[in-house]
Amino acid sequence: MSRVLLVFCVLLSVLPLAAQVSCPEAGVFANSVSSYVQGSGANPSFVNPTRLLCAPLGFSDVLMLGVGGSVTVGFPEAIIDGPGTDFVTYENGFVFGNQVFGELGFVEVSTDGVNFARFPNRYFGPATQMGPFDGLPPGCVENLAGLGSLFFPADSRDYADPFHGGGDPFDLADLATHPLVASNLVNLQQIQFVRIVDVLGDGTVLDSTGAPIFDPVSATSSSDWDAIAVAHVASNQAFGRPAVTVAFDAATRTLRLRFDDASGVLDLDFATVAFAINEVPYDLGLLLPLFPAQVATATSLELVSLPVPAGVFGKVVLSVRDLSGLRGADGGTILP
Repeated sequence: MSRVLLVFCVLLSVLPLAAQVSCPEAGVFANSVSSYVQGSGANPSFVNPTRLLCAPLGFSDVLMLGVGGSVTVGFPEAIIDGPGTDFVTYENGFVFGNQVFGELGFVEVSTDGVNFARFPNRYFGPATQMGPFDGLPPGCVENLAGLGSLFFPADSRDYADPFHGGGDPFDLADLATHPLVASNLVNLQQIQFVRIVDVLGDGTVLDSTGAPIFDPVSATSSSDWDAIAVAHVASNQAFGRPAVTVAFDAATRTLRLRFDDASGVLDLDFATVAFAINEVPYDLGLLLPLFPAQVATATSLELVSLPVPAGVFGKVVLSVRDLSGLRGADGGTILP
């Protein structure tokens, strides 16, 4: 590495990086970088942190964190805890065969830029060292970013919808019991910053349950980030916007899918219902026999599945629009 490049990389970690950019796309995306701590082994061609801003552009336009590195970004307005998915992260994971090549990262949020609450996370993939080009089983993590694909939807607002845009969905409600939230140091209705921390996937880094995390490992294997899209800010919470919930009950091993619309369930456009498991789309209508418990009210519809066999796991996403085009989406994890 040249001396000039080395100095540039160091400056990226210490200079104020908070200048905002104006994203040209519709939707809400990260638009400022407040810090970038470059880890080891980052490719010098991919260390410009502004590549994480605005809508995702794909493999050639990513920020490489370097092993153990991190990046913290800001937004044009605060993220709020709304119904379902609140924001979606985009790494450059991709599917090959029945595996996913993805490099994992922890995700943290902050109101003040000082106190960061990390999402509780779980890893239940292979419990062995992986090579640099090995893959992970789809859906083998919960609240760890890095396994979601990028789908390039026609409407850039759909990047905040994990069915149509892909990526890894995060719901701020998962932080409701975090000590920083309980002490009001992190306000889930006023999230100004999101931080991604690269995970060294050699088993030395542990998830929230104490299990070792593994992903493709080499001296230069680190996560590469493309964008963060936001679903919920105060300015887009229109009355009657549909809400979608995906929840897995580990005690009964049942999957719950719920649709809510304050304007009434007849305001939902059921032709737009989109459902996928591990990024494979399915016609939910054809799967209704697997959801024998169905409860409907004037403003909601809830489907509860038969018990999922033990050992089966995966990422589930669900999306719907109402008759006026407002959308609701959520993602959840079936645990093994």
